This record gives sequence, structure tokens and C-alpha cells, in this order.
Amino acid sequence: MKSFTDWIDSELKRRGWSLNELARRSGMSSASVSMVLSEQRKPGTEFCRSVADALQVPPEEVFRLAGLLPPLLPAVAEEREVVNILRSLPAQTRATVLDMLRGLGDGRPRSRVRTGVDEVVELFEGVEGGEEARILLDECRRLVAEVCERRG
Repeated sequence: MKSFTDWIDSELKRRGWSLNELARRSGMSSASVSMVLSEQRKPGTEFCRSVADALQVPPEEVFRLAGLLPPLLPAVAEEREVVNILRSLPAQTRATVLDMLRGLGDGRPRSRVRTGVDEVVELFEGVEGGEEARILLDECRRLVAEVCERRG
């Protein structure tokens, strides 16, 4: 909890805001904000959502700092590349790739995963680099099947 209150304090200092200004911008009473910052009361979801709105930061970030959501796992090097690739794909292909990743992640591929891979292969047919895409997607098929077998 201390890191949460430290974070709010540093955000207020960075913005040149007082506790009263945070209360005004968040629509909460100064007493409510003060009780959380003095650790007399734990922050709840409404408090965190109001603080996020006032500070214009994602609510998820505030919820994590307050301990209402678990911390994120450390970033991996491939994340930025994956995000950039996903952003460049058409919506249908993105949905299929996400289905495949979900299947790999929890071991229970959605019903679309196996057929989704075939759909993506069709999208790449006749496109330059299509053979490389087919090899990659075949590897994805193999990984989905392997994960499913391991998790039974």
C-alpha cells in the first residue's frame, strides 16, 4: 500500500496539485482522499477509477498500484514486435492469431483455432512470403496440438 500512496504523492507533486485539487478533479471529498493517502482506509475500485480519471492514466495501472489487480508479469523482448505485427494485420486475421495464442496460453484452444489457422494460411496463399507464413502457421498448429496434449 505504501508504494500506492507514494505514487499518488509523486503524481501530485509532478502536477503541482494539492490533495484538495485531486479531490476536486476526481469528484471525491478531500476527507476521502486524505483517509486513503494517510492509509486510514484502503482504496476501493471507485476511488481508483476516480483517481485514474483525474490523473488521466489507465484505470488498470491505478488498480495494480493499489493492489486490486495482480502485478504484471515482466515484459518479454518479443512483446513490442508482436504488438506491431498484430496492428498491421486485418481484423479477421488478428482474431485468428489471438485465438491461436489463447489456445497456446491456456491449453484449451477455442473451436476456431484449428480452422482459424487454415483461414490464415488461405490469406497468405499467393502473397509474397506466403511459403514462410505457411511454415510458421504449421508450426503454430503443431504447438497448439502439443500444448493440448500436455494439458490433457
